[in-house]
Amino acid sequence: MMQTLQLGPLVLSVPLLLGAAAFALASFVGNRLGKAEAVQVERHLFRMLVAGLLAARAAFVLQFHEAYLKSPLGILDIRDGGWHAAVGVGGALAYAAVVLARRATLRKALAGAMAAGAGAWIAGGGGLVLPVGSPG
Repeated sequence: MMQTLQLGPLVLSVPLLLGAAAFALASFVGNRLGKAEAVQVERHLFRMLVAGLLAARAAFVLQFHEAYLKSPLGILDIRDGGWHAAVGVGGALAYAAVVLARRATLRKALAGAMAAGAGAWIAGGGGLVLPVGSPG
């Protein structure tokens, strides 16, 4: 399966679109669940995203530190695609764990938003790795 979607001259990464869709679903679910408790979870979801991205980039830079020592400004050049996904997920979950431990009023809405976003991301990701066509 192609990992890009081409719309005229615009080429979009399918995994990036999947992540954006999962984040949008998580925001939607979090806002819906948060209305009942009068809490805002979107700010915390965005902070989880930032924490995950920073952790993922930092892990990649540390993994290839010799290359970045030669050109330190390359650390800021995210176009190189350098991310460590597992560490990024861990960073986002670590932020969420701190928020969930400190703010009991956010637990239901934030946990529901995380479950919806993760479910969409996993389901969509499964569609990216499954073979296309019939066997045989």
